Amino acid sequence: MPTHAEICDLVNKCTWTYVSNYNNTGVYGYTVSGNGNTIFLPMGGYKVNSTLYPPTGYAGTYWSSSYYKFEYPGDARYLGLEPSVIGTSMCLPRRTGALVRAVKAK
Repeated sequence: MPTHAEICDLVNKCTWTYVSNYNNTGVYGYTVSGNGNTIFLPMGGYKVNSTLYPPTGYAGTYWSSSYYKFEYPGDARYLGLEPSVIGTSMCLPRRTGALVRAVKAK
């Protein structure tokens, strides 16, 4: 998983385009382009216990590999996506079911 610093670079140095029907699949998300590469990040929400928040397609939450070590040592940093907002929010409890996007180490 990317570190918090890598997610910040992705947010700040890449071009983000909101997509409401990726490749005619009906999947909402963002295409992210930079350095001649493009990835798609679907908006799959997140889970607390067995409940999905918010409904799929409205938001996406992706884990980083970085813990939030200060006030909330049981939490981790994440990337949050909504149709008009892209951000690296502070933290979520690690028991929250968020999405994972693997990255290749250089």
